[in-house]
Amino acid sequence: DCLYSNDWGLPQARPRIYIVMVRDDCGGQAAAERIFQIMNACMGRLPQGAVSDFLFPPDDPRVAQAQRHWEERAARRKVKNQIRTPISRFTEALFRAKRAELGLAPGEQPYTGSPPPPGGGAPAPPVAPPPRR
Repeated sequence: DCLYSNDWGLPQARPRIYIVMVRDDCGGQAAAERIFQIMNACMGRLPQGAVSDFLFPPDDPRVAQAQRHWEERAARRKVKNQIRTPISRFTEALFRAKRAELGLAPGEQPYTGSPPPPGGGAPAPPVAPPPRR
């Protein structure tokens, strides 16, 4: 069956497909059919709700706890992104050689936009990528 969550009091308008499976030792097919009979009898009779009806109030301690958790996680991610990932000397040498081959200065970032030169002025124009072979 294709069910509409809105008929069940949930603030969603899209149709959903629900799959109900019942083990044989718990009633099997007969129990699944009974579940659908009960659902069909209740359909449209449940109170409608808004999203806010399903949320904790803003002063609930669980909201503050979750907010702290996500702020701490974001702070850890920010610190992690600031730490340069170490690479091997070989890879570093390859990068240096390729930058020299392309005529790029160590801090220049041609594909993301270069920072302005130390004396001010417009950033250097982007360098075209090497031709594909």
